[in-house]
Amino acid sequence: MVFSATTTTTTTTTTATTTTSSNHQYNQPPPLPPPPTVTTTTNSHDHHQQQPAAATTTNYEDLIISPRFVSKGCKLVGCGSALPNLQVSNDDLAKIIDASDEWIFSRTGIRNRRILSDSKRCKGNPPAFDIRAACSGFILGLVSASCYIRGGGFKNVLVIGADCISRYVDWTDKKTCVLFGDGAGAVIVQACDIEEDGLFDFDLHTDGNGNRHLNSGINDQSETNLANTSVMGFPTTHSSISHIQMNGPEVFRFAVKAVPQTIEASLAKVGG
Repeated sequence: MVFSATTTTTTTTTTATTTTSSNHQYNQPPPLPPPPTVTTTTNSHDHHQQQPAAATTTNYEDLIISPRFVSKGCKLVGCGSALPNLQVSNDDLAKIIDASDEWIFSRTGIRNRRILSDSKRCKGNPPAFDIRAACSGFILGLVSASCYIRGGGFKNVLVIGADCISRYVDWTDKKTCVLFGDGAGAVIVQACDIEEDGLFDFDLHTDGNGNRHLNSGINDQSETNLANTSVMGFPTTHSSISHIQMNGPEVFRFAVKAVPQTIEASLAKVGG
């Protein structure tokens, strides 16, 4: 990239050109150009005489363009939620699986869950993209929103976390069906001055080794999700995703170890 500037007087012309490398390093000014020459004419002797011109001072502050980085913060300015109308209680599940309300509640803290029984979708056509990361989806969405604001110049970003897990639950498997339901939550992340920043830092990791303990594979198109076709009017699904398979104790052991570690790592980044 080349920046050039030219200054002209009646008898002298000084041209200075500065060149920067591709990585935009503007700290060192370019070398001074050689002094220009001035040509004068004397009538008495009718000949040309050349002499060095007086040194001129170039104001390099006018020639060098420095990048401006404006630190931006982000904060939450609104939130909302939505729940399906259909409620499925532990007593409802007890009619299908070998478990009681007390057995389910003592292990999960759940007495009711909401199930999406009809088709719902977002309306409008804003710029949007989907992050499919299961339980971590909302956190990844929140971090992505902050990055778009800090580095992309966005002013407002809507982050929606929506789950429709009931489509992939085997409602005859008491190891998984007692845990999941449907619902949605949303927040608006807004740009602000750095002094008002509400998201200080984050710590994200992925461990693919746990796939054997929690997964949902691709369905054979010839299969049907029979477990979902006759359970209290739950919607029949022929999804390309098969039922959730989970080793609950192993997932629990991983969570109680990894979650505190990442919390401590996030606090350490901000001096907490």
